[in-house]
Amino acid sequence: SSYYNIIYFASFMVILYPVGIPAALYITLKRKHEDLYEKESTRENVLPVAKSERTLGHLYIGYESTLYWWEAFDILRKIFLTSFVVVLFPGQALQIVITLILTFMFVEMLLLANAYLNDYDDILQNTCQVCLFFVIFSGMMISASSENPEFWNKTGPSTMISQGFWQVLALASAMFGYFACIFSVLLWNFPDLRDMLFKKLGNDIIDNGKHGTISNTQREVRRRMTMENFEVE
Repeated sequence: SSYYNIIYFASFMVILYPVGIPAALYITLKRKHEDLYEKESTRENVLPVAKSERTLGHLYIGYESTLYWWEAFDILRKIFLTSFVVVLFPGQALQIVITLILTFMFVEMLLLANAYLNDYDDILQNTCQVCLFFVIFSGMMISASSENPEFWNKTGPSTMISQGFWQVLALASAMFGYFACIFSVLLWNFPDLRDMLFKKLGNDIIDNGKHGTISNTQREVRRRMTMENFEVE
């Protein structure tokens, strides 16, 4: 009896924990959203309330002020892609198809929302999501051609493209996303290099985004949040 009680409790917590954390995060930010920024704060001149910055800043400062809750959504996105799809049609190709559809939906949401305060972060996130899409797509093609080679040799891409191609594409997509993250870290820590690179390309997408010029105040706030070094007033 106690064994089954533990099983029931564990099963309940498996559901409650991954859903409860982002839900609690959203509720907390929603209740305090009027106290997150000073009234004079704008996108070009970010002025977070000092107390909120110290306690909750790492959860919302990196996003647009109207999308302060995006961190909770991003946690749910990761849960869906890493945990939710595992219980759907395990071991079947349909599982990969559903994962592919969810990934595409999240890519579209990111493109529409442009949730990050820095336009460059939007570009990095979209790049990584597209890489993830191609990794999953390649996995689907590998799985499909492996399960029924005779069928795919007649009707599928195996007639023109070998399975090795999809394996290489999956690896290349994953590596591209990995190096995009490393490149992003380098550009963020060396602003002179970043400015020189994008100005040379004639597209100042970092400092002159769709909403205007990013101020020194915003740079300082983002730098503090990146290093997780909160100033105590």
